[in-house]
Amino acid sequence: MQPSLSPKNIYICGSWRHKAEIERLTQELRLRGHQVLSFIENNRALGFGEALAEQNPEWTETPAAQACFEFDTQATRTVDLVIYLGPSGCDAWAEVGHAAGSGVPVLGLWHPGERVGLMRKLVSRWVPSVEALLDAVDSPLSVPGLHPNVAQVDGHQLSQG
Repeated sequence: MQPSLSPKNIYICGSWRHKAEIERLTQELRLRGHQVLSFIENNRALGFGEALAEQNPEWTETPAAQACFEFDTQATRTVDLVIYLGPSGCDAWAEVGHAAGSGVPVLGLWHPGERVGLMRKLVSRWVPSVEALLDAVDSPLSVPGLHPNVAQVDGHQLSQG
């Protein structure tokens, strides 16, 4: 593992069910010299854990939920790079859209069988593995929406959603 020649400020979006993978990726990126803003660490610091909005929809109206929302949306519009770990749900895809709409490139880890339609174009580059993702973090990425239609991920056909 080599330290990055151009450290980035990174936000990882993904489902809580990917918590262990997100934590491993966060650690690896930090070892390479990147700064990672973690929704998992933020939620723990605020004293709660996963999937509160799904388990208790009323929670979304609390000050704690507002603090999480502000952390996530500020991160997705101000970092150098957003990483999407698939397959994930609507909140992660909303973060992808928010990042892309803010001009932040998005690097996506493709999961075979994930059903995503036209909005896959919000992702600047899709990769098939964590290893490829780590390599791609230091490569230049185009501004979302200004790249050609992506029909394949590193030679793998994407499922049509």
